[in-house]
Amino acid sequence: MLSTELNEKISKKLLEILPPQEKQELRIRDYYLKILDWVVLQIAESRKNKPGPIRGQEAREVRQPRGLPGAGALGNSVRPLIIGVNGPQGSGKSTLTAALVQVLPEFGLRAVTLSIDDFYLTRKEQIALAAKHPTNSLLQQRGYPGTHDIPLGLHKLAELRAVSHLIRMPRYDKSKHQGQGDRSPETEWTEIHGPLDVVFLEGWMLGFSPVPVSVIARTVGIQHDLRIQHDPRIQHDPRIQHDPRIQNDPRIQNDPRIQNDPQGSQLAASFYEINELLAQYQVWHNQLDAFIHLIPQHIHFVMDWRVEAEEQMKAQGKSGMSRAEITSYVQKFILAYEIYLPQLIAQPPLPSERTFQLRLSKERLPVRALP
Repeated sequence: MLSTELNEKISKKLLEILPPQEKQELRIRDYYLKILDWVVLQIAESRKNKPGPIRGQEAREVRQPRGLPGAGALGNSVRPLIIGVNGPQGSGKSTLTAALVQVLPEFGLRAVTLSIDDFYLTRKEQIALAAKHPTNSLLQQRGYPGTHDIPLGLHKLAELRAVSHLIRMPRYDKSKHQGQGDRSPETEWTEIHGPLDVVFLEGWMLGFSPVPVSVIARTVGIQHDLRIQHDPRIQHDPRIQHDPRIQNDPRIQNDPRIQNDPQGSQLAASFYEINELLAQYQVWHNQLDAFIHLIPQHIHFVMDWRVEAEEQMKAQGKSGMSRAEITSYVQKFILAYEIYLPQLIAQPPLPSERTFQLRLSKERLPVRALP
C-alpha cells in the first residue's frame, strides 16, 4: 500500500484533477489509488528484473515519493513500460490514464497516454476499405477491427520504446468530414519528448482476439455455416433470407441490428470477417508489458454511460446526440462486447501477474478486482 502521507497527497491531487462526481473520494480510494499502486509495482518489477511482484521492504521503498529512479536518471538503458488499458465506451479509461499521467511524477516517473483511435485509417483509406467490403456494415465507418493502421501503430510504439528525443504521435480528428473523421496533418501531431517511464495505450477493443466461429453464430443468434455466409450463390437466396431459424428466433425478431439488415444472416457474416481481421492486432498486443481491464458489471451500463456523457456535453453548451442516436451508435458495439469480452476476461493478453482486472458498477465503483 502507499504510505499514509503519500496516499493523502495523491488523493488531494486527484480530487483537484478529476471532474466532480458523487462518491469521488470513495472512487479515488478504491479505484484510482489501487491501480496507481499496481502500476508502480509493475514498473518496480520491470526495473528489478524479477519474475514476481515486489514485496516487503522493496515494495515500501518504491512506493515512497521519488523512491523509484526515472528513465531520465537511468539514461537510455531503461525503456518505458507499455501498459494497455481496455474498457468500453464511457468506462473512464481516458480519465484514468490522464489522471495517472499527472500523479506519477510524485514517484519521479514520466508517462504519456495514447489511444488506438489515433491510429485510425485516413478518411481516404477508410472510404477504400468500405468500398472493398460493401456488404459489411461494420467496416463502413471507423471503429471496428480493420479500420486501424496497424503498421503505423506498431512503428510508433517501437519509437516510444526507444525514445530519448522528440517524436511526433498521430492525432485523429473525429470532427472532420461532418463527423466521419480523418487523421490530422503531421504538423498537428502531438510532440513527445523522452525519455519516458510509462506509456498507456487505451482502446475499447485492445486485447480482443479471434473467437471460434461458433461463438459468433451463437451470439448473433444465427446458426449458419461460415461457408454459407460467403457463398455468392446463396447469399441472395430467398430460402436463406426467410430461413425459419431466423424468422422464429425472438432474439433476432426483437433485435434492431437484425431487423434493419436486409439479409438477416449478413450481420453474422460481417462479424466473421471482423474476427479474421482481429488476428492482425496481435502485433500490438506483443508490445504490451502490462494490461489493465475495466469490466462493466453489466454490459448495458455502456448505454447509460454514453447517455451521461452526452448530457454533460449538452450542459456545457456543446452539441450532443439524441437518445435515439445514442442507441443506434452504442448498438454498433454492444454485440462486439457480447462476443469478445468473455474470452478477454478469461484469457487476457498477458499472464495474471501482469494483468489488473477491475469490475465496475454503474457508478464506476469497483465491485471486484483481480489481483
